[in-house]
Amino acid sequence: MSFSSAWNGALLGKYVLLFVVPFVGLMKLVSNLYIVDASPARGSRKKVVILGGGFAGTTVAKALDKKFDVTVVDRQNHMTQMLGNLRAIADKTYAPLTLIPYDKLLQDGVVVQAEITAISETQVTISTTPSGESRALPFDFLVVATGANWAFPGKPSSPDALEALGELEECGNDVAKSTSVAIIGGGAVGLELACEIKFHHPQKKVTLIHSRQQLIGPGLSGKFHTKLADKLQRLGVEVLLNERVQMPAELSGRRYYAGPRIAVRTESGKEVGADLVFRCTGKTAARSHLGFFESLGCLDQAGRIRVNEHLQVQGFSNIFAIGDCCNTPEQKLASHAMKHAAAVAANIAALGKGAAKPPKKYAPQKLASAVIPIGTKDGAGELQGMGLPAFLIVAVKSKDLFAARFWKAMGYPGVSSSSPDAAPLSAANRASAATAKAYALR
Repeated sequence: MSFSSAWNGALLGKYVLLFVVPFVGLMKLVSNLYIVDASPARGSRKKVVILGGGFAGTTVAKALDKKFDVTVVDRQNHMTQMLGNLRAIADKTYAPLTLIPYDKLLQDGVVVQAEITAISETQVTISTTPSGESRALPFDFLVVATGANWAFPGKPSSPDALEALGELEECGNDVAKSTSVAIIGGGAVGLELACEIKFHHPQKKVTLIHSRQQLIGPGLSGKFHTKLADKLQRLGVEVLLNERVQMPAELSGRRYYAGPRIAVRTESGKEVGADLVFRCTGKTAARSHLGFFESLGCLDQAGRIRVNEHLQVQGFSNIFAIGDCCNTPEQKLASHAMKHAAAVAANIAALGKGAAKPPKKYAPQKLASAVIPIGTKDGAGELQGMGLPAFLIVAVKSKDLFAARFWKAMGYPGVSSSSPDAAPLSAANRASAATAKAYALR
């Protein structure tokens, strides 16, 4: 073996250890490989209420399903596979893959579609959908995993899967009809949206406008930004940095603008013509239902719930907060949220058996990471200071955006980007009785 090939092999080994191995471990958790003991009788189980059926909430629910009386509450009748929403409006075949039913998530527990109306130290009060019936859910343990508020297309607004699919498909039609797209905001959402549209529609002009000196967030290396800029240039995305946009009046009250060509102007006087304009200027904590915690001083200035090293809410031993809604000092990423879920599931399992204190501490991820798919065939990434090769990003994320893994974890092993027709909301299946049943929650 040559020195060069030996060096490349060693380097690949590092990538596998630092990226693939942790990722595989995480997916095992998502796929419900969390080990629990034989199930006790249901009537004797302690009650766990989980608010939010996203990546973090569903992971905790699956881990505890066999040992606890688990109830998941979500305003939607589906889990949004948010990593795929941006591709869904650029590639219409992907849209049904982003709306996963809850019907096969749990074997013993239940998922309830409802709005949260009140939280106390002992119970959650909900208003069920669509009946509006008020119901109290007492708990021994509460997990708040309600995430963040995202602007469309980061997340559709409708809680109904079929209506949400309609939002994505309507936007996809607007993308197809457009000639020039302006995207305001160069964080991860704006960046990935620009890449998806340009990759799937190379004839369109795509301009990404960002108010800061670098795309995405702070903490990533200059080498990463140089490589990213080069890939964007080769893809054909025009990038304007250090340019703050004077928000077009046409965007007021709209999820996005589609129509006759308008001028998107920056404060420095630059002008971008576009017939499709997206505003991707960040997310905020979902705090409308968190009045109980706010009254006790448990929210920080950003509206996130204060937690300790065990992810327990400040002042409580049996209430936890995970994912985007908690104030761990780190990037808000799906991978971090699922690590939160692993720690909380272990802590609740131990406390449920009578442990005096939770055994698992969560250490926030201090170094910034980014794994950006550039369409299905390229990517740019950095994991805790280490650059990631494009072939690895493509294999792990860009090609499928984890669709197969998440559908399998939710009980649908046959659905993936290579078999989108197997999704309940595919064109072939969406009108079937089986699909209606899959999205019907109690």
